[in-house]
Amino acid sequence: MKILQNKLVRLVAAAGGIALVVSLSGSLWTVWKKGDIVRERQETLARLEAENRDLIKKLAEAQTPAFVERVAREKLGLVKPGETVVLVEKSSQQSVASSQQETTVPNWKKWWGLFF
Repeated sequence: MKILQNKLVRLVAAAGGIALVVSLSGSLWTVWKKGDIVRERQETLARLEAENRDLIKKLAEAQTPAFVERVAREKLGLVKPGETVVLVEKSSQQSVASSQQETTVPNWKKWWGLFF
C-alpha cells in the first residue's frame, strides 16, 4: 500500500510539474510576443514624433511674413501696390517645333547625347 501511495505521489508531482512547465512556457511566449509589439509601437512613436517635429518647423516657417509674401506672389499672382506685372508668353511656334524635333529623334540617340 505504501508503495502504491509513493508511486501515486510521484505521478501527481510529475503531472503537476509538467503542467507548471507548460503554463510557464506559454506565459513566456506571450510575454515575448508582447515585447515585439512594444518595440514596434516604439518605432512607430519615434517616426511620428520626427514627423511632428518636421510639421512644427513647417508651420513656424509658414507663419513668417516672408513665406506669406512668397506664396501670395507665386501661387496667387498678387503684387504690392505700385508694382507692374509683366507676362511673357512663349512662342507657340517654338514649342511646336521643339516637340516635333523631340519626337523624330529616337530614344537611343537622346540617351547617347545625354551621356556622350
